[in-house]
Amino acid sequence: IKAFKWDVDEVLRWDSFGGLEAILVDGSTGGKGEMFDITTLADIMPRLNTPVIIAGGLTPSNVNQLISTASPAAVDVSTGMESSIGVKDPALICNFISAIRG
Repeated sequence: IKAFKWDVDEVLRWDSFGGLEAILVDGSTGGKGEMFDITTLADIMPRLNTPVIIAGGLTPSNVNQLISTASPAAVDVSTGMESSIGVKDPALICNFISAIRG
């Protein structure tokens, strides 16, 4: 899995690379909980050959819409599940899973 900050040119470059199990696109350089505008990514998703994992700023309130818009192979969440820095909140995790199933 190749992970990098959202950049359409990087997505296209790594998609053409081949040999990857997936591309993980993050809203930041990782761990900052920043979301990016997924509109452009959603537009190019049908042309991509490599599964895409979306990360960055995902929460129970936005994950369902993100999945509906971009149809990623998976989502990656960490910071959005914290009640304070470094402390995971079980209720947020349950809400996140419910939102995905929603």
